[in-house]
Amino acid sequence: MKHYLDLSRHPRSSKDTAWLKQKHVELGKLVYTFQYNRQVQNYIDYNPKSGFYRDILMDSTLTYDSITVTRIVNELSWSNPSFGADKKFRVLQVEAHIKQQYVEVKDHAMRNFFIQYIPSAAISFHPYSSLFLTAHGDYVSGISMKAI
Repeated sequence: MKHYLDLSRHPRSSKDTAWLKQKHVELGKLVYTFQYNRQVQNYIDYNPKSGFYRDILMDSTLTYDSITVTRIVNELSWSNPSFGADKKFRVLQVEAHIKQQYVEVKDHAMRNFFIQYIPSAAISFHPYSSLFLTAHGDYVSGISMKAI
């Protein structure tokens, strides 16, 4: 799910010449993104005594192993407008993001949680049509917990 909020003012119509003469501040746009993903992987072997396994630790009549990974991501980002009033790319484009990510990994014996906070920033320089330079950086910090 992604929501956009445009913070800049725009002319009401293409013939609005009064708008073009006024000074106005373009504040860019805010974007909020939400992602949810759940992935389950199952491994089932109805014949664990086939000789493939060296040691059978729990049940010798059925092998069932699965893992579930659940991921929830919230992200808020801001960027200045990509295009100028002349409908051309801006010479300088700036972006800032903050992402919060929750990941849970569990199987039949354990459950691990990871919570990460990821601030990031990007800058793009586009002085003329044949040159486009971009730099991007982020920092990941977080905690992990284990529940049995």
